[in-house]
Amino acid sequence: MTEIVVTFIRGLRRSIKDFTYSSFLSLLVIGIILLILFKMDQAYTMMVYMLEEDKFSLFLCFIYVNALALTLSHYPIYTYYSKGFNKSKGAVSWEVKKVRFSFFRRYTLSYPYFIYSITKKDYKMSLAANILRYTLGIFIYAVWVIFIYKSVRPNLLFNEHLGVSLQAIAWIIGVFFSFPIIIYAILKYRIVKNVITDKTALYTKITRYYFLAALLSALLLTYILLSDTIFSRYGFILVMLCTYCMMFCYVFFRLVRSNTKDVYDNLDKKNKLRLFIKVLIYFQDPLHYLKVFVFIFIISIIWIVYWNIAALLGISLGGNVIPILLVYLYAYYWIIANIGKYFFVANSSLTVLQNLDTANQTETQPEKKYYQTKTYKLAYLGILTLSILAIYSFFFAEQKTHEIETVANVTDPNIIVTETDFIKAIQQIEKDRVFFVSSYGGGLKANAWTINVLQKIQEETNHNFLNQTISLSGASGGSLGLAIYTGLYAEYGTNDKELRETIDAISREDYASADLTFTLGLDLYRKVWPLTNGIGLQDRSYYSMIKYQNYIESTPHKNILNDLAYRAYWAKAFKNKESGKGYFPSLIMNTAGVRANRGILWSIKDNNTFDAIFPNSDNLADLYKNKDKTLPYYQAVSMTNRFPGLSPAAKIKGYGHYMDAGVIDNSGLLGNLDVYNYLKARTKDSLFTNKKVVFIDIINSKDLYLDHLLQKFIEDNFDIRTIDESEKDNVVVNLSTALNYNKIPKYLSDLFTSWGRQSDSKVETIEGNITYYPIFLPHKIMVDDIEDFMAGTYSDTEKELLYKLLIPYNNKILSETDTDKVGFFENWTYYEPTLSRHMGKSSYCYLQSMLDNNEYIENVINEVNNSKSTPPK
Repeated sequence: MTEIVVTFIRGLRRSIKDFTYSSFLSLLVIGIILLILFKMDQAYTMMVYMLEEDKFSLFLCFIYVNALALTLSHYPIYTYYSKGFNKSKGAVSWEVKKVRFSFFRRYTLSYPYFIYSITKKDYKMSLAANILRYTLGIFIYAVWVIFIYKSVRPNLLFNEHLGVSLQAIAWIIGVFFSFPIIIYAILKYRIVKNVITDKTALYTKITRYYFLAALLSALLLTYILLSDTIFSRYGFILVMLCTYCMMFCYVFFRLVRSNTKDVYDNLDKKNKLRLFIKVLIYFQDPLHYLKVFVFIFIISIIWIVYWNIAALLGISLGGNVIPILLVYLYAYYWIIANIGKYFFVANSSLTVLQNLDTANQTETQPEKKYYQTKTYKLAYLGILTLSILAIYSFFFAEQKTHEIETVANVTDPNIIVTETDFIKAIQQIEKDRVFFVSSYGGGLKANAWTINVLQKIQEETNHNFLNQTISLSGASGGSLGLAIYTGLYAEYGTNDKELRETIDAISREDYASADLTFTLGLDLYRKVWPLTNGIGLQDRSYYSMIKYQNYIESTPHKNILNDLAYRAYWAKAFKNKESGKGYFPSLIMNTAGVRANRGILWSIKDNNTFDAIFPNSDNLADLYKNKDKTLPYYQAVSMTNRFPGLSPAAKIKGYGHYMDAGVIDNSGLLGNLDVYNYLKARTKDSLFTNKKVVFIDIINSKDLYLDHLLQKFIEDNFDIRTIDESEKDNVVVNLSTALNYNKIPKYLSDLFTSWGRQSDSKVETIEGNITYYPIFLPHKIMVDDIEDFMAGTYSDTEKELLYKLLIPYNNKILSETDTDKVGFFENWTYYEPTLSRHMGKSSYCYLQSMLDNNEYIENVINEVNNSKSTPPK
């Protein structure tokens, strides 16, 4: 008995090893899908957007989920047999066929394709390796279902309409996924081990189940695509069921594909199931089966070409980022898998490759290895050349793909605003309160939250807020929001109707699709020489900024960015007389340089005092190597919104590379502190005498809102430090610490908070000299969120106390959104937005609902409205 167990374990271990080696590329693709879908919150927003209002993209996703399931589980078999795994050396023969596609009856596309067959009759396949390989396809469906569940999970919280807990739903999902694997394993075992004598009868029965699953899948998918109630609990269950049905279709198809002809012949001629099987017979031929993969690949290439052209021309891409990702993954996987298959099989020493397409081949001809053919040598030379070009381009060729254009610097004081004139303008602020506004990064969520908050405060203060604000400084999406509002103010002034309509349009635009299209498309190809020279195109950040420009400047058909210099563009807002004041806060665009330095664009022409104002910073508004050059407004703004890893670092020729400021200060507070300290010293404190200085921090982060609540809980005598910290690997700890961009922002927020608590004997007419107000975007918080944030666990008693402390904050959000009262068949109206570059209708509704009755916004509005004229000095 012990010997049998040991033999089984050894065989299983060998099968797992062979499976891992042969399926490495498929496992890598699945890993990429997992990383993108589950580690990037914006993917959840994209799924919600599809359920809510983008059914075409949802349809594409279902098509490519099935295509990836079949493809990722199919191609590893070629590596498996070409490498001779499981003693297959000498048991497999390969045939060279040509796949041909005709276009317009005149053009033919063809290329060699290898088909394998088992020639050794006593060869026994590895059952474990076979099951593991087909499990790859099931895993794709599993990832898809879990992705759907995690996307809608926030709206399942605080609601019991499903009648079961979320934990129960998670367990049900897990158990359901084991069914198809178990079914396939049992049936495959019985077939391979000849336990079943009448295999044709079994295949016939499986085909009947396959037909039912396919019919149910088609009906459910049709209903899902036509129904307008899918973004609901009811719709969530339907989408899950549809995916499960497709998963069983995959299992049954895998079992019967090679035996459909026998099933067809076994059925009575009057049996209507024969029509369904007649379609399946086409796929029994291995060459026909492979043509399906080629056909999907060609369709994928057509989509990719269309999307890249559409992104260049500013045309709607007609699909959101998830199907675009799946199409790219399929296309690139197919290319790499076929190249690998080609070289693995061509160099295989298992047997001589026989070209069955050669009509004149005779038995007397000498055996010829495929790697000796001209076709193979040309293919090898082509791949080698492309590889050398890619390596050369990466290490040696100058990259112009992400180079920022420069324009002539503007120094005319009639066009720009000098430091002296700006100080005179802020000295004329009559009120006893002045403001410094900063805004956190966070993608489109940060951008939309920032411009909506600014507009809300402007409307509620009779447009006095910005007239009392000295500077605006942000990071990433928050910085973009401040710059966009500057452009809107320059264009519309205080016209609230126009501002509101444009803000809504900008907030709902799809920036993610074009970004991903360029990231995996043109921007990627242009990194290979000679395309590195630019070829007259710009990068994805440039074309993203065109969308913003066309909303702001009402030029929907313009495909070139405005080349007006940064300071000259901002001056249009400063000198806009429509507000009646002819004033606008200075604008600070923050970036991070590769030398641990900052790159800063200040909208004020300083009096050669830049280094004194902004330490450790490059003056990007006055390029020091060539004082007559500067950056145009929109391209300068794009530099602040380039998150590491997702967006490209901007290159300024001769100066280096700059990226998202979030890696240094993700809040923008540091830029405002620099300006405050300089103005305080420059005017010898006279500027702020008898004035209350209010630092405002616009924050969209869920983690920072959670941290804010935890600080309140400390005041309620709950010691958050009592957590039982989870032990983690040292590498994980190092990465988590390095990638946390809230170190400086939290330091600065604490600095301003404690600074404001100190008394100032010089100020008698107002309460304190410094005040700090964060403006949070509220989020629903669970105890699990707190434990994840704190990286540990609390006792049951502490969890119960935390739950009670969270109730008033969560109930306030629920009362605004009514998410807990939506019926089983009713669509959700609100969805908590995540860090993303595309915001659905429900996410934007949530964001807008958080503007009303927001205590943090009301604090700022009260400060502005309670401002009084400064007493005579």
